Amino acid sequence: MSVFLNENNRLRLPQDVRPQIGDEQYYGLQPYIDSAKAFARVSYKSLYIIDYNRMNFLYVSDNPLFLCGENVETVQQEGYDFYYNHVPEEDLEFLTQVNRAGFEFFKGVAVSERSQYTISYNFRITQKESREKILINHQITPLKLDSMGNVWLALCLVSLAPTQSRSWYCLYDSGQFEFDVAVFSKEWTLEAD
Repeated sequence: MSVFLNENNRLRLPQDVRPQIGDEQYYGLQPYIDSAKAFARVSYKSLYIIDYNRMNFLYVSDNPLFLCGENVETVQQEGYDFYYNHVPEEDLEFLTQVNRAGFEFFKGVAVSERSQYTISYNFRITQKESREKILINHQITPLKLDSMGNVWLALCLVSLAPTQSRSWYCLYDSGQFEFDVAVFSKEWTLEAD
């Protein structure tokens, strides 16, 4: 398994939430990759696994929506640089805010409950050849935590956006709680039913 390290600073995690993982811990990850491959075979959505320790993609499915005209190997090798190459600047700023606010939110959640949350938001990606911008919905949920409870691996699902605006929220696994965040205040608030 080839692994690339990406250290682009803009989307880099704050040190207090960045997982601390030794190289030896990567040897047991094949079941996660195999499960993602199986799920990709039965889903119309693009999916990939983010490695927050190395700031790259551990797995990328071959669904063309997320690939933006690139091949799987290129996207996997680009890692986080993929976002810099295929996300318009204003959406990249939004993505940076989502990333930081999401990790701040997780700091306030009990470690035993962190894997029960999914963050969902819309942003645009730009196709390689046509430069067409496509609004996608990006859902991300923790897949594996480090020994301190920091998110190490996360499963990401990508589909066409169900709305025409950028929006984001956090859903509790049981569907009981929904949180909205104001981009400018960067605070998550419980939405009343």
